[in-house]
Amino acid sequence: MPSASFKVGSVSASLRGQGLYLAAASATALEEKQWVRDQALVLLHSDDNALVQAAAVTLSAIGSDVTGDIDANLLATHQHIGVRQASAVLSVQHMERHQDLAMRLTKDSDVRVRRTLAEAATHVAWERAASVAALLDVLRGDARHSVRAAAISRKVSSGAV
Repeated sequence: MPSASFKVGSVSASLRGQGLYLAAASATALEEKQWVRDQALVLLHSDDNALVQAAAVTLSAIGSDVTGDIDANLLATHQHIGVRQASAVLSVQHMERHQDLAMRLTKDSDVRVRRTLAEAATHVAWERAASVAALLDVLRGDARHSVRAAAISRKVSSGAV
């Protein structure tokens, strides 16, 4: 058995997650980013929660230029919180395609998903700010303070939205 894939106790000793992070950080060409995206999508099916989390983080960070064809609706149904958080990021990155999903995620049962959605919405480019205005309005009324605070961060720092 290769040393990069054994388990110590119940914690994975796989280096695939770290390798995926490294590949994502070093990918510059579109083809390289697409390869990283494809590897992350494969790892979403892993039984190892650490690998699923690494894949979800990578999908969130790899860039909207290679994530447009990912079905964020499917990711939103995943049991792993990190994957649902990735779905939130992708839904905001591709609001023209996933506005309904983004609005549904404002009601996600896990506060971490809603907070990630708010953070992603406040980090869109200014020229796209109008596309997330309604989403931020809903999130500013969330029951959890951390979600409300994340949703107003752009308003406080810029006075707009």
